[in-house]
Amino acid sequence: NNPKNLVISTSSLSIQNWNTATFTIRDGNGWYTTTSNNTSIATVSLNWTIVTITTKAVWSTTITVRDSTGRQVNLPVTITAKPLTLDKTSITIDEKTSGYINITNGNGWYSVTKNNTNVSVYANGSTGYRVYGEKVWSSILNIRDSAGRVVSVSVTVRELPKITSYIHTPTVEDGYVWWFYF
Repeated sequence: NNPKNLVISTSSLSIQNWNTATFTIRDGNGWYTTTSNNTSIATVSLNWTIVTITTKAVWSTTITVRDSTGRQVNLPVTITAKPLTLDKTSITIDEKTSGYINITNGNGWYSVTKNNTNVSVYANGSTGYRVYGEKVWSSILNIRDSAGRVVSVSVTVRELPKITSYIHTPTVEDGYVWWFYF
């Protein structure tokens, strides 16, 4: 009884970071095991003949499949960065008010830099920022993710509308003086 060759469904994989991918063991000699040569890049799990890879970082690694006879197949895996996208790349807010920028896709561990002090930026959860208009001016924010992807956001802070108030001449009605403010 000759041992079978170990065969898997693909010869290489490219996966976006923070995602999973699967492949199957098509033929072999049973009692399969799987390992990742770098579990900080990707982990691997096995359910009968279905192999699932979960990515953790942008890089490359090798997944090894072995069977009961010691035969093995090495699968090269490349993990690519997701694109960094935001819900807007420009925002206009009034002075002394806030606006929000949400990250719709990216690679985690976000940071922001700004080109002046006319706006303040605060984290709004793990996937967004609150932008507060300190002074009337324009600013540029650069939002960066862990893969080094950067998206610029143009921020315009406009002057609050002037509110005009004046006092009408008082009127006497039924013995009361009424003042009207606008």
